[in-house]
Amino acid sequence: MISPETLQFIKGKEQPFEFLRQTIDQIVKSEMKPMVLTLDVLNKIVQQKSIQAETSAATLPVQEPNISTPVAPDFPQIETSPKELTEVQNSSPSTLSPDTPASVSASDILADIIILKDPTGLMEGEGRIEHVQEYFRDKFEKLRTLLLKRPDCNGALTIEQAKTQKSSENKVKIIGMVLEKKELSAKTSSKVREVTANSISIELDDLESTMTVVFSGKNEDLIKKANRITHDQVICVEGFVTQQNTVLIASEFFWPDVPFHQKKPHDIPPISAVFLSDTHFGSKFFAAAKFEAFLEWLQGEVGTETQQALAKSVKYLVIAGDLIDGIGVYPTQEDNLAIFNISEQYELAAKYLKRIPKHIKILIIPGGPHDAVRKAYPQPALTKKYAQSLYTLENVILLGNPAHIRLHGVYIVIFHGDSIDDLIRVIPGLDYHKPAEIMKNLLVSRHLTPIYGSSTWIAPEREDWMILDEIPEILHCGHTHVSDFKEYRGTILINSGTFQEETDYQRSLGIKPTPGKIPLINLQTLKVKFLQF
Repeated sequence: MISPETLQFIKGKEQPFEFLRQTIDQIVKSEMKPMVLTLDVLNKIVQQKSIQAETSAATLPVQEPNISTPVAPDFPQIETSPKELTEVQNSSPSTLSPDTPASVSASDILADIIILKDPTGLMEGEGRIEHVQEYFRDKFEKLRTLLLKRPDCNGALTIEQAKTQKSSENKVKIIGMVLEKKELSAKTSSKVREVTANSISIELDDLESTMTVVFSGKNEDLIKKANRITHDQVICVEGFVTQQNTVLIASEFFWPDVPFHQKKPHDIPPISAVFLSDTHFGSKFFAAAKFEAFLEWLQGEVGTETQQALAKSVKYLVIAGDLIDGIGVYPTQEDNLAIFNISEQYELAAKYLKRIPKHIKILIIPGGPHDAVRKAYPQPALTKKYAQSLYTLENVILLGNPAHIRLHGVYIVIFHGDSIDDLIRVIPGLDYHKPAEIMKNLLVSRHLTPIYGSSTWIAPEREDWMILDEIPEILHCGHTHVSDFKEYRGTILINSGTFQEETDYQRSLGIKPTPGKIPLINLQTLKVKFLQF
């Protein structure tokens, strides 16, 4: 047997039947005789020399639901002077290995921007109880639809239907939203014999009813996976209903997740997009020298021949929020400010951005609470009331947060990333220094702010703007001040770091920022290069 993800991966090979033949030959020779050919098994087989050559140009996707798989090693730390530009590459083999557009000038290419989703001007929620109900109903129904597209969620019942099952010997599947999650122990008062030490209980809710689901501590792998369930996620659980028809003993569960999709090049000129975030203009810690070096590079004034060719290829600059440092964001912030007026902070930002060549389109979303927009998601674009200076720049496009766009056909989701804080608090093993690994959980949930009522404020709009209905080719976030990337099931996850040096607050949290380390993506090949200024 073969898992759907493995089949999809093999179908994407240039010679799928030859690849499959070599895989089978390797299984025959190996002591490993799997019942089901999964991506995890295939990864181990590919390591064998007999088929290593055929797969050397492509990294196999990580089999889910193992969310805690290692990411690529950290980028090498390279000291640079303000005028020096250093290319920083990922040191591990990857389909995202850097490349250099050799013979293209982005100034000769017309911009091709399609704004797919932007919440600006379309938000209707007023905080009334009926709007909260509409928000959760919309979230549940959309995520349930995504789950039902998974082959392993076929035949899922409503909770009420599951409660009417006559035999406890038949497996059932139910889809629900997680209302509550708690750890159980052998001492927990329960008539369910599967409840042992280290068991987990969740309360699932759908449009009609609720049901308790128990993940038994006897199944260590399932418990390890269930530890990563968060409140308000919508999941599909498979298991057996107890004789009392009140509890489901889980044997497996599934997130909406994104299916594996082969990353494909685009039939466009080899132009590039640079991704920034968290510039924090107005802060005493703004890395002015590094940003000056960045501007000089974009203008073609510094760097080797290769680096100047890269600058020549840049057509877009995408900024994922926290453009300015803001006012009154945290106690004693005034001690860290160089400019004490929000409009003047935006004026400083505009003075810097004005020096970027006019053929480069600059797309900017806000990031609360530093930018001058409401704190609750979704957030509208920056307004003229505070950011009038940005509206005078003819190559600037202001969008809301999140924003879904296409650049020359490449589907990109731009999101500041506040919910990273929520996930790092509740999912074991996550670390601010590996933000791309945290971002992967957003794809697994198919939701940019999966937890309602945590530190990330979410406005109860009638439509849930944070759902990832479609699968982006690039998900761009900021917020962590740490540059990082990885590829997950064909989607590039980019965190663009910062242009702010380490602050006292970050030092107290143990966060080591990576100022001036920015990603550049060739939109034709979708290959990534990091540049250190």
